[in-house]
Amino acid sequence: MKQEVVFYQRESFIYIVAAFISVFLSVWMNLHETVINRDAICYVLSAEAMGRSSIQAAMHECPQAKWPFYSMLIYGLSNMTSLSYVVAAYFLDGVFSIISVLAFLAILKELSHSTRLMWLGLFVIVCSHQFNSVRQYIIRDHGFWALYLVSLFFLLQYFRHFKRADAFFWGGSLAAATLFRIEGAIFLMGLPFLSWFFPRQTLRQRLGHFVTLNIILFFVCASMVGWMLIHPHQTVGNLGRIQEVVNQFEQGLLMMLDRYQGMKAQLILHVLSYDAVREAGLVLALTICVWYLVNVLSNLSWIYSLLVLYAWRSKAAILKQSDGLVLASYLFVNFLITFTFFVEHSFLSKRYLIAFSLVLMLWVPFALDRLLLQANRFRARSLFAGVATLIFISLMSSMIHFGYSKAYIRDAGIWIAQNVPDKASIYMNDSQLMYYSSHYRNDFFSIAHRYTHADSLSHGQWKQYHYIAFHLNKQDDAKVLTIMQEIPLMPVKEFANARGDKVVIFKVKETVG
Repeated sequence: MKQEVVFYQRESFIYIVAAFISVFLSVWMNLHETVINRDAICYVLSAEAMGRSSIQAAMHECPQAKWPFYSMLIYGLSNMTSLSYVVAAYFLDGVFSIISVLAFLAILKELSHSTRLMWLGLFVIVCSHQFNSVRQYIIRDHGFWALYLVSLFFLLQYFRHFKRADAFFWGGSLAAATLFRIEGAIFLMGLPFLSWFFPRQTLRQRLGHFVTLNIILFFVCASMVGWMLIHPHQTVGNLGRIQEVVNQFEQGLLMMLDRYQGMKAQLILHVLSYDAVREAGLVLALTICVWYLVNVLSNLSWIYSLLVLYAWRSKAAILKQSDGLVLASYLFVNFLITFTFFVEHSFLSKRYLIAFSLVLMLWVPFALDRLLLQANRFRARSLFAGVATLIFISLMSSMIHFGYSKAYIRDAGIWIAQNVPDKASIYMNDSQLMYYSSHYRNDFFSIAHRYTHADSLSHGQWKQYHYIAFHLNKQDDAKVLTIMQEIPLMPVKEFANARGDKVVIFKVKETVG
């Protein structure tokens, strides 16, 4: 019995269990995904384009392809293994998810040196609803989150022991994270300033830490300058999305102010009464702050948010000064990035906040541990059981799809691929349907953009196509239905789900040749 307890307390065993659970969750969700997400179409088709032409050409396939590293990985893995591009992407994302989970546990180990906290941390991250809900999405964010957490681990290590190797690994992991999302560059440039916030270090020591943490950044900048000197016709604007970082530093504040003034004007014109106009600025500022806070808390989940607040209030996590500063710096940079984006665009996709949530989530195991240690009292024991149940329900809700199936889109696309000749012209008003039909691969996105406007079929223009496939759902406007009524033909095939969303396929004329 004693050996069994020791066995389960081994850190290596926890990591192995974590990896298996992460693989299971990724496989489960990928197998139950009937239609790949719309961003995935961009990554997969840009990977295909790399096989047909070049990386430079593939970068112009679609907006997301401007940052091509993820598509390059998909293309490379597919070529090396003969996996399809979609399966290769799922495999990569599964590997990145494993790294994220293991890095999360490694960070907890450094913060607590407790196997019990590691088990609780495993429970917390594998049950995270938002983190799990995007496992099946083919997006480059998976690689960013994995390397982002790895960088957090090495920065914690560096400010504990001040070893140069940790600084290099920190900079290298963030440089690699930047290849997935441009936000990595913000962390790489901003976090070295943390060196100046250690009062026990001399000014010379702090300067040394600042320089050490910037070595990778210096190397990257020097490499870019050298590359531009060798290729003088190239500019910063040709280097993918790097120009966005430059623009953000130069004009970010002005863009936020312009957006703020625009929203304030709309608030005055359409919402506030005459007497309340003088308070428009205050009302808007409060609305933005509350709206942003709700986004952050709901992304973390309300139960995790309450546990984080409990951990802070009860001081459940007793952290070293360096650990607290590192975690605070990651939270601060996340706040700057997400809040700036929110003010400029008035929305936040849930996945944009996951990096923020992953750091906040580190306090949840400490809160659970504190409740567990107090579980000798009936009230505390009941509270812990209730919280654990809610967290487990969150896991189940992310694993089980309660909405309506989209398999009809895939089935319709496959039917078109098998029954409509390649030379036939076919109008489709949905990019996912176009993808599964295997038509228009060479000019997919420009055609998809044009076809998504129903006006392209008005005034009898529908007669120029051999086939027409309409995707209809509850959100469709009247234009699509009106055009369908103008087509005096019976559908040759229909595919639908239980809610009544459907794909209706018309054959307009025979294909010649």
